[in-house]
Amino acid sequence: GPCMRCLEPASPVFAVDAREVFQPNEARAARGEPAGRGRANQHDDSDDELVSPYVENGVLDLRAWARDALALTLPANLLCREDCAGLCPVCGANLNEAGPGHEHEREPDPRWEALSKLRFE
Repeated sequence: GPCMRCLEPASPVFAVDAREVFQPNEARAARGEPAGRGRANQHDDSDDELVSPYVENGVLDLRAWARDALALTLPANLLCREDCAGLCPVCGANLNEAGPGHEHEREPDPRWEALSKLRFE
């Protein structure tokens, strides 16, 4: 896709580091707990931490898992390079190519013209 600052093509490189932890009911039974969610009259939040929304009947939904892992890895702003200078707000020139000396003569804001008529002595 295009760079968010200069609109040049951007090809980011990133690594997806994702893991899925799932504790089936057999592990709960080994601890002497019922196979249901939590204990009787108590809700054990630690059990919910090990229940995966991607595993159903012992099968991992790889498509949903990979989509979410990729979405969490993607940068918020896609840039062509980390130090991209973007576009000039006056003329739209690419500041990466124009260099740091790119400047424009700035006209004073006409709303402040009345202040230039004031003379202080």
